[in-house]
Amino acid sequence: LMTKGVSPLIVTLAVVWLCFIARRWRWLARTKPILGLAILTLMVAPWVIAVGAQIGWSDYLSILFDETAGRAGGAKEGHWGPPGYHTVLSAALFWPGSLLTLAAFAAAWKRAGILAAPAERAPWRVRLASIPRRWRERTPMDDASLFLLAWLVPAWVFFELVSTKLPHYTMPLYPALALITARAIDDHLSKSKTAPAVPLSGLLIWALIGVAWVAAAPAGIALMVWGPVPAALIGAALAAVLLALAARRVRAGRITGAHAWAIGASVVFAITLLGVVLPHSRALWVSSRLADHLDPAAPVGAIGYHEDSLLFLTRGTLERLPDLSPPEAAAWLAAHPDHQLILPAELADALDPAPETVGNVRGFNYSTGDAVDLRIVRP
Repeated sequence: LMTKGVSPLIVTLAVVWLCFIARRWRWLARTKPILGLAILTLMVAPWVIAVGAQIGWSDYLSILFDETAGRAGGAKEGHWGPPGYHTVLSAALFWPGSLLTLAAFAAAWKRAGILAAPAERAPWRVRLASIPRRWRERTPMDDASLFLLAWLVPAWVFFELVSTKLPHYTMPLYPALALITARAIDDHLSKSKTAPAVPLSGLLIWALIGVAWVAAAPAGIALMVWGPVPAALIGAALAAVLLALAARRVRAGRITGAHAWAIGASVVFAITLLGVVLPHSRALWVSSRLADHLDPAAPVGAIGYHEDSLLFLTRGTLERLPDLSPPEAAAWLAAHPDHQLILPAELADALDPAPETVGNVRGFNYSTGDAVDLRIVRP
């Protein structure tokens, strides 16, 4: 609300889309929007006023523009992706639920009555040409499906179109995706105790994603960041066994049982990656290792490493410096004799006179995907 406005964006897009499709607007009055906006204003205004007074209103407005229009118009911090980025990635991020997501979405679209039913057995060209007429003749049917699609579709399209893309941007939309998918499974089970067989090509893609994501990823990350490889391999082997059991049940049409085994593999993945590999991979924790070397009583500047985690660990005292040449960095140190300076090792080696080295940290900056070799120096 204070910088990016993601929550009101998703809500507004959902409301407008829902009203337009359903041709119903009067229900908005029952949500008491004026009272809601008044409560929201009372909650947010003190924080906005405090921040504006602290950093200046021009800087605050610059941040607002940079975090909204700036991210939409250009790839921030190099996080670019083509349209379709989030859709392709959802096959892994929503795994194992992604097995039936495409069919579930199609079923929800049909139930919601977004378009009138096409002519039976009509060629695809005829169906395409009839979309305007079917749009005018649409009759929304299922309110639950209509609401879930209103929550999911317009915001998802928006995130696919903005230039800056990160995997977690679509996270507020995954509950709607989960409900749509779960309903499809429930519909299948209400008709028969087994769901229709999944095509072999779909099963193979789903299984390959599972192997790459759930089994291989922890081991690959452990190798890349010098983590506990043996523990990662044990977890990968156990996850692979559970994946094989899940795949067998998919081929037998036992979709619920397949998801149960696949969720078990996901639990093993989470324990292995989040509980073992990442905490014991020192290369990832660059900011905390830098903070261990810093004198908490001395101010600190940073060149080439400006992560928010380091700003937090230095209690907001970090001064983020632009990229400086060796003479400029040496001049900054001479002008700040009581400061510490974090900078790339190659820049530290080029300083004249040579500063005192307080610590050296090598690791992997997962925010940018770059290996880093940083040094902490003092005059």
